Amino acid sequence: MTPSGQRHTDPLATLLRLVALSAIGGIVAGLAAFVPVRSIWGDAATVAMLAGLAVAVLGGWFGSIPIVLTINLGPAAFASGVLAGLGARFLATAVVAALVHTSGLVVSDAFLLSVGVMHLLILAVDVTAQIRLSRRVVGGAA
Repeated sequence: MTPSGQRHTDPLATLLRLVALSAIGGIVAGLAAFVPVRSIWGDAATVAMLAGLAVAVLGGWFGSIPIVLTINLGPAAFASGVLAGLGARFLATAVVAALVHTSGLVVSDAFLLSVGVMHLLILAVDVTAQIRLSRRVVGGAA
């Protein structure tokens, strides 16, 4: 326990856990979307979907950084870290998506749609993990 009465949580272990959960969510989403996208829209759209998935997962990983940096600084700092994580996630996703989109390496419509859909799916996984983490950090039931 820290002096504020909060449980001490290892930031590196937490970061690895959040990154792993995002990756697992991404793998599940990719597997669920792979066959329908390929059979309906073809190989080019499948590549775009996988690129969009990678961008969404990468954005989620960047969003985890502020959370782990504030995890042992008290509930108010942790709440700020979670909000900063949402901003970092959005910024990283937008910048990387813009770079990939302007590169012309993937089908742009399929890529942008994939970024949006996959971002929402990974966000749902990450928010669930962050709620469980916040309950543990602040001392509530997990």
